[in-house]
Amino acid sequence: MFNKIAFYILMIIFFVSCTNKVGNQLVTMTEKMAVGSNSFVLSDSLYRSENSRLTKYLLTFSNHSEEGEDLFRFIKAKREKNNLIKNYSEALFLDDSVSVASSSFALGEYYQYNLVQDSSYYYYNKSVQYYKGIKNKEHLQRTYLSLSILLCDRGIFQEAELYLDNAIDLNNKQVNAYTSYAQTHVMGMVKMGLEEYDKAIECFNQANFLLDNVEIKDQYNDYQIALNKLAIKNYLVRAYISKHEYDIADVITNTALIDVNFLKEEDKGLFLPLLLNKKVRVKLRTEKYKEALGYITNLLEVDKRLGNEYSLNLDYILYAEYFFRTGDINKARQYVDKALVSARKYNDLLTQKKALELLLIYDKENIKANFYSYKEVNERINHSNNTVRSSFAKLKYESDSLVTSIELLKNQYFIIVTISTTVVLVLLGVLIFIVFRNKAKEINMVQMYQKDTEKYYDSIIHIQNKVNAVQEIERKKFAKELHDGVLNKLFVTRFSLQQLEKEDLQSAKDMLANEVQEVETFIRHSSQTLLNEDKFLVSDFKQLIEELVMLQNRSKNTYFSCFVDARLDLEILSHRVKVNIYRILQEAFQNVQKYAEASACVLELVYVSETTFTIVINDNGKGFDVKTIKKGLGLKNMGDRLHAINSKLAIDSKEGMGTVISFDILLI
Repeated sequence: MFNKIAFYILMIIFFVSCTNKVGNQLVTMTEKMAVGSNSFVLSDSLYRSENSRLTKYLLTFSNHSEEGEDLFRFIKAKREKNNLIKNYSEALFLDDSVSVASSSFALGEYYQYNLVQDSSYYYYNKSVQYYKGIKNKEHLQRTYLSLSILLCDRGIFQEAELYLDNAIDLNNKQVNAYTSYAQTHVMGMVKMGLEEYDKAIECFNQANFLLDNVEIKDQYNDYQIALNKLAIKNYLVRAYISKHEYDIADVITNTALIDVNFLKEEDKGLFLPLLLNKKVRVKLRTEKYKEALGYITNLLEVDKRLGNEYSLNLDYILYAEYFFRTGDINKARQYVDKALVSARKYNDLLTQKKALELLLIYDKENIKANFYSYKEVNERINHSNNTVRSSFAKLKYESDSLVTSIELLKNQYFIIVTISTTVVLVLLGVLIFIVFRNKAKEINMVQMYQKDTEKYYDSIIHIQNKVNAVQEIERKKFAKELHDGVLNKLFVTRFSLQQLEKEDLQSAKDMLANEVQEVETFIRHSSQTLLNEDKFLVSDFKQLIEELVMLQNRSKNTYFSCFVDARLDLEILSHRVKVNIYRILQEAFQNVQKYAEASACVLELVYVSETTFTIVINDNGKGFDVKTIKKGLGLKNMGDRLHAINSKLAIDSKEGMGTVISFDILLI
């Protein structure tokens, strides 16, 4: 009897030691996987300026650092890597959730400042898990904000917006000025990345206003406020350039360049290249080539002095654009080739893409070769972005799994210790302790089952909430598709019914049956398209538009015709632009049929330049007063779709004079 008990004790001791070893190995292996970064990062001050200094740097610069002290030196001195890892390991060993959360966040910050973004993402997510566990909303909010900044740096703006929304959801009723400013600033960055420039401008203006709040001085000194304001001006210039509002961009750049003169040298070297780069772009777009050349020369000298490889390549591209615009094609190609060689050397895909975009616009002799090169680079960028997303998703899964594994090991360890204690008590010969051991084991298993059950139902509730949100979005999309597609066809059918004549009843019956069958086919096609919008592929867009015009002539009231300029190549339009143009034309034709009482309507696709064409829908109907007409769902849908492709709707109409609807489309 005692021999058997001794054997069981030895087995339990061996199992406990093995469990500890497995747990330690699991932690060590996961740490090694997270710390290594296989992402290529340019060691370049311009890159750091746009992606670190102007976001994380400025937002976290607090009164804990000395005025004028460079943040990177401050972080290196105060948060040395070995000490951070030591603190993190001790917190894990002591099973101190608060310390694990704070040390994970500190490691995330360290790797973010050093541009090891995979590791930063890993530790931030681990910090999120622990802060959720200890219900520390303030630090959880701060971590979500840091994750949003990190994802903005990598160009993953949709996920960045989700993390930022999580941070905003944790706001209490009285949000302090610094929190509001940080969230508004980062939201401007997100909207910029999502190409929602009007919203980005609104956010940055609001952030600039918040910097004047007296409460901000609790977090920033006057010099740090000036840095933040200068960063906001930099982003505002980017937004206005993207909107082609160059006069406003030029004014803001001028004031920003004046502000740069009051900065310390290390900050001036980071901000000046950014602003000069934007100044050159504004001058080139407004065809002020002499001024542009002066700024390019100045910019090149600054970047050579700073040794910025990345920004030097951007300078070469600006030089190339200048020479293309002024007619010196040979020099332009030399600078493009110079930028491409350097960009390929450092595997800088974004610079390659910019250079090839310039060649596609101006180098007509080699347009085919340039197009294939551009297509290859663009595919590599998309592949790289997908790889980053997958990598981050994997790291998040590993971080969450590690926390879960640690909790599971704790439970296993507790059970083993309980069983071991019970077996030791058996050695004392007290039979009652054996019964107690079994009871204790049963209680522990029930507790574990209850906890797992609670987690299971919590997961179900969470998933159901997500499903409801997605269903709401899909319902709205489906309503829009029904309005754009099915109602147009039903409208034509209704017109045909009103025009039935007894002498031609059989042929009209056949035609209406075909119309209903087409509606049925369209609904089936639309449902499939809503499941996967990529299935709406257009092989010959011109033919598709002409067929849409012919479809309108089934109504005998209005004759529709179409003219497409022979110089236009509609196939270079992106799939997203084609879909939006097609839906807008559907809506416009339906409005003509419904309200215009016109005898003729002409659709024209007019060549404007190599980069632009105009779409015009002109009817000779009764017209209307543009100022007094109410905009219904149709006009709103048209406006929304044009906004999505960076265009605006223009309506010219007078009572009795017909109506002209037009909008511009960029070919590139």
